[in-house]
Parts: sequence; C-alpha cells; structure tokens
Amino acid sequence: QPDAPISRITFLSDHERQLLLYDWNGQVAEPLEKRCIHQVFSERAAEIPNHDAVIFHDQKLTYAQLNKRANQLAHKLSEMGIGPESIVGLCFQPGVDLVVGVLGVLKSGAAFVTLDPEFPQDRLHYMLDDSRCPIVLTHADYEELFLNASASVLLYDPESEEIAGDPEFEPKSGVHSDNAAYIIYTSGSTGQPKGVVVEHKNISNIIRSQLRQLPLYENDRVLLTLSLSFGAGVGELFRVLTSGATLVLEVKDNLLPGPGLAQLLEEKHITAMGTVPSALSALPSPEGRYKELRLISVGGETSSQKLFSQWGIGRTIMNGYGPTEVSSSTVRAINWDLSRRPPLGTPLENTRIYLLDSHMHLAPIGTPAEIYIGGVGVTRGYLNQPDMNAEFFQPDPFVDGKDQALVYRTGDVGRWLSDGSLEFMGRMDQQVKIRGYRIELGEIENRLAENDAVAHCVVAVHEDGDLKRLVAYVVARDELDVSISDLRTFLKERLPGYMVPGLFVILENLPRTATGKVNRRALPEPDFDQLTQTAYVAPETPIEIKLAEIWSVLLRVGKVGVNDNFFELGGDSITTTQVVARAADEGIKITPKIFFQHQSISELADYLHRVEQVAVDMA
Repeated sequence: QPDAPISRITFLSDHERQLLLYDWNGQVAEPLEKRCIHQVFSERAAEIPNHDAVIFHDQKLTYAQLNKRANQLAHKLSEMGIGPESIVGLCFQPGVDLVVGVLGVLKSGAAFVTLDPEFPQDRLHYMLDDSRCPIVLTHADYEELFLNASASVLLYDPESEEIAGDPEFEPKSGVHSDNAAYIIYTSGSTGQPKGVVVEHKNISNIIRSQLRQLPLYENDRVLLTLSLSFGAGVGELFRVLTSGATLVLEVKDNLLPGPGLAQLLEEKHITAMGTVPSALSALPSPEGRYKELRLISVGGETSSQKLFSQWGIGRTIMNGYGPTEVSSSTVRAINWDLSRRPPLGTPLENTRIYLLDSHMHLAPIGTPAEIYIGGVGVTRGYLNQPDMNAEFFQPDPFVDGKDQALVYRTGDVGRWLSDGSLEFMGRMDQQVKIRGYRIELGEIENRLAENDAVAHCVVAVHEDGDLKRLVAYVVARDELDVSISDLRTFLKERLPGYMVPGLFVILENLPRTATGKVNRRALPEPDFDQLTQTAYVAPETPIEIKLAEIWSVLLRVGKVGVNDNFFELGGDSITTTQVVARAADEGIKITPKIFFQHQSISELADYLHRVEQVAVDMA
C-alpha cells in the first residue's frame, strides 16, 4: 500500500493488540451495579444497625443513627422542592454533620457540591452560580460566607424542631443511577474552576470494583484525611460506609503529617487510611509503630520506591490513579515488587485504559502515549462546558456503538510495561500535581494578572529532589512597586491556599522565544537568598540559631534571617509540620497553629520567650 498515509499503518502484532485491548485491560464484570450509592449504604445500615458508622472526637453515630438523621434531612429537603437533578451545597468543616449532609442530599434525590469554608468567598459564590445551586446547607458559623449569594441558606441542626420532627423512614425520591450524585470542582486553565458531574452509576460501580479488589471489613477504622472537595475524598467516604467499616474524622490541624498525626493513628486504632506520598513521607518512621495500620492507599502524585519499600513492610500498600472525570481511582497497583519504581497499576474491572497516539492508534508496549480512560467510571462531563466536553470526552474507538461509550483523554502520558502494568511519565500540558492537589498553572496566572501592579507573569514548578514548589515570576508595571507580601495576600483572597505560589520572583522581563512566546525553559532558578524583601538580620540567641538551621535544611535555603517569613521562603503546611517535629527533637515546643500565627524566627522566638516567662511567673 505505497499510497497509504503512515498514520493509517499499525505497528502492532495481533498478539500485542490482544494484550492491550483485552488481556491487560479491565475485565468485564456483570451485572453492573444499578443501585444508587446511598441505597447501598441504606442496605448496609439495615444489616449492621448498631455498628459504629462515624466517629468525630466525642461524637459517635451508629449506622442506624446515621441513616435516621440522613432520612430526616432528606425529607426536609424534599419539602423544600429538592429532588433529582437538584444541586445542594454543603459547607461544613470535617465532622458528623458533613457526613449526614452528604447522605441526606443523596437520599432526597439531589446531588451535592462541597463548599470548603476555607475557600475564598468569591470562589464559593462562583461555584454556586455556575452549578445553579438553590440552597446551601451549613452551620451558623459560615452563614456570612453566603451573604448576597445566589443561593438561600439552611442552617443544619439535627436537634431543631424543624428537622428532628421529620420522618425517619426511607424517602422515595425517584432518583435512579443515571442521575447526578455530586459535582467536584477542579482547577481550570481559563481562570475559573470547572465542575465535573459524577452520576450514581459511575461511583457505585467504581466503589464496587475497588472493594472487590481491596476489601474493607466491619472491624476496620478508616481515617479520612482527604477533603470532600476532591474526588478521592468522596470515594474514600463511600468505600467506608458501603463496606460496613467505621469512618474516623478529625479537624484539619490534627491531620497535618507529623508527630501529632502519628499519635492519632495509634490512639484511634486506625487500620486504614488514604493520603498522598509527600504527606506519607513527612510522617515519623513506621519502624515499630502503627501496628494496627494494615492498609495505606496513596495517589495524587508520583511515588518513590524508597518510600513504599519503607511503608510496605508488614502491611498492604496501594498506589491509585484516576482523575475526577472518571470517578477517581480506576487504576490500582497492590503489593507490587517493592524493589522497583511504583507503577500506576492495572485497570479495575469494567474500566478500559488505552494509550493512544495523535491519530487515536494504540501505542506499542513500552511506547509513551496519552492515557485515555473508558468504562463505567466515565462521568457526565464538565458542567456547562459543551466545547470542553467535546474535546475531552470522545467516542470510544474500540467499542462498537454500545450505549455511546465514551473515553476521557487525561492529558497524562504513560506507557505499558512488559508485565501489563501502567507507568506514569508526565503531562502534555500545564496541569501539575503538588501534594496531591491538581492545579492548572493558567488559573493562577490569570488571577495574578488581575493585580494592578502586575504587567506580566508566569507560574512554574520548581523541583529540588522530592520538594516541589510553585514559583510565580512577575514583571511589575511601570513606576509601580511590587510587594511579595501583597501579591501573596491578593492570591489568598482569590484562590485556595494550595494554589498560592510558595515562591515569588520579580523580573525586569520574562524570557521569550523568537516568536514572542514566554520561554518557560529559560526562566531563571529562584535565588533563595533574594526571595524575601526584608533586610537580612542574623540569628543570635540559641533558639534563633537552631530554628534558622532547621529552616535552612528543610527549605533548602542557604541563609535564613530572623525577620524572613517562612512562607515567603517557600514553606507550606507539610514543611511546617516537619519544622515542628525537628524543633521538638531540639527541645523547642511549638505547634502548627502557633507557627501559622508567628511566621518569622524573631516572632517565634519572642513568643517562646513570653510563654516561658509566663510559666516562670506562674511557678
């Protein structure tokens, strides 16, 4: 065929095609789960009514009690006109009421969208407007967040007459598996987050497949460390409550990796937890500890062989992969050969993975290509984004017209290994993963460009070994001074904390290519001695000297002054816990909360001196 375009030529043998399409892909498991996810929970609650379902400090609900409260809330929402395809916002800190809210909304037939109270107010209002959410369920502490919002507010109190008087029996909402279950907002390259609509059939079947491969049992106590603003956190909650295990919740400060979390794992008798590799690496060594912790699931970022070989001894460790657009984890590796780099793993049942080139042809084994995911986990797509849906959700080229099967093009690059497992190799665009958070650099750049003092900007990722930090390169407008502190505050008011760059570099001009585009490869390395705009003052007292040494090692900065701001030097929540742990080893007692209140060495030293003086006076 001398006239055939090369793009039409296949380089695969029949045997290799059989491996890639069938033998190595997710096995078909029938019948598919037709129940909605809350219906699976209700059946479990009927089987084990007196078993602990959720624990938060001194609050505890059995499966029967949790089911009763969720039913009452569902009836209240139904009275307000909420039903299938309605959207209800949930704005709570981690706690029992958040879990009741999730189940109550689903039982009413509606879908929920999680509104993190720590998000900037304008971001919360955007999510309400974009989802056309008519009502927000929250506590009185957060009512002010929704002043002048497009949605009305329902303050939730299970003891109030308004809710406690509602029926306790299962509501009949008419919801079915094709209805929306929840919406997760992810970072968007256009400058605004985009909502992914997950249907009941997506999450019900993915959870069933996950539990078949790696079951949870009634005697398991699972610590939820992930926010329900992310697909992985929602999946973890449903895995626990549909398996009959006990969900353990904690306030966010107690979930920061460090000695406090290590103590919590042991005191709460935690047997399973999910986390990200960077957080796992910040925990004290597992040697001789966490004897009841039998299962760790990680995902959200690449993992090292050293970390997993350290934590995988004597327990099951699972590496998960799967974007929100396919209902979270759809590929899993369990107890692989710990002497090699952790793979992404193999597809779950009823999940299809293709590695395709630019012509939508299967890539040969070992050849890097874009990862496409098909099967039961593929969601409805992006809310109110028809153009993006057409670009990223495409007909499955290897399924002949069956229910208009779609595949999601992830933008991730991977390759098949010779043993049939999948390896992650990077991204095709500017999306990055830092500490498990999915971030579009373009969203940060667009918001930063809104600052009047910024003429041009670009955001990149700086990697130093296993330490990843966002870096904002900024060119100031003529005759305007740029304050790093002001830029940081500006972004904190508009973006979640995990999207605020740790480092800011002020440049006269951005490097550009011959065609005028920003040359990202030519961006200068951050000069760590010039990250802060404060004059250098050397540490003098023993505490100042010791803290400066700790900061220098953990932040990989050569010289730290007593007036330097920890976060302007690139610090974040995880390195904060590492500083706290190192300081404790030196006899300096501080907590993450104190650290966030006193962000320079001089402020910390002054605080410690005052506390010590108070203790002396009291004595």
